[in-house]
Amino acid sequence: SNSRTPSSQRHSTKMQSRAASRVARIVPALVSHVESTALHQTKRSAKGQKRAGGMTTLQIAKLHRSALTRGNPMDDTTYSAFADALAKNGGKTSGKVEEKAKKEEPKKADAPKAAEPAKTNGAELEKLKKEHADQVATKDAKIKELEEKVKELTKSTQDYKEKHLACLADKDNLVKITKRDVDAAKEFGIKQMVVKLFDVVDTVNICIDNTKEPNSLEAMESIKKQFMKVLMDYGVEEIAPKVGDKFDVNIHNALFEIEPSAPDHKAKTIGLVVKNGWARKGFLLRPSAVGVYSKDFTGAQSTQNPTPEDANL
Repeated sequence: SNSRTPSSQRHSTKMQSRAASRVARIVPALVSHVESTALHQTKRSAKGQKRAGGMTTLQIAKLHRSALTRGNPMDDTTYSAFADALAKNGGKTSGKVEEKAKKEEPKKADAPKAAEPAKTNGAELEKLKKEHADQVATKDAKIKELEEKVKELTKSTQDYKEKHLACLADKDNLVKITKRDVDAAKEFGIKQMVVKLFDVVDTVNICIDNTKEPNSLEAMESIKKQFMKVLMDYGVEEIAPKVGDKFDVNIHNALFEIEPSAPDHKAKTIGLVVKNGWARKGFLLRPSAVGVYSKDFTGAQSTQNPTPEDANL
């Protein structure tokens, strides 16, 4: 056992020497890393605003052990030696962290002081109140003036709106009246023209009734067709009553009365057609000129009935 003791001591001394040398290499880098981390924590956390040097050795070791072991793993002997070396330093950092933290903190002496409220006496207070009241009165007067202008502009806008609507109504009425006048002028011109053609057609009809020559009769019929086509193009229709039709005061004009001479002659019926009538679009342009039986046939001898020539037709 005596032979083993020196060997064991030498081995233990050798292990301690290796641990000490390893700690000597690691401690400077570890202390610098701890200081940087503590400064970073000081900036981010409110708790870190306290002195970093106040952290104990055990807190520093627990906080950074995992990061250190990832880069340079330590065994239990090395960690114990590291803890002993920090304990000899009083469990504090080198103090560089405190100096950097102090540089980052704003100096309270340099901070701007809050402006102290000015001391005012009673007279100054009354003056300020009066100035404030004057400003409020001025603003109220300005607001009232603007409100009056708004009311005036609103009323003016309403007046212009009503005038605009009246102008639009007048324009619509003018368009309608103008269109009606134009249509009436057209109707008047057409009536004046076609009425003058009625006499021409009547003359052609007389010629047809009194013409026996075939060629002349055919020519007269052709002329009548052309006149009738022109009248029909303007919407004019001929009213051609027949003998025996009932007399209608709306479309017939009785020029004279005729004494009945046959049993089929009845009162208030047409006995002779002198001229045909004309109408356009439902309006009568000229009634038919006819002779009407004055009474029913009774079998007695009647006087001579008038002829168109007797009526100056």
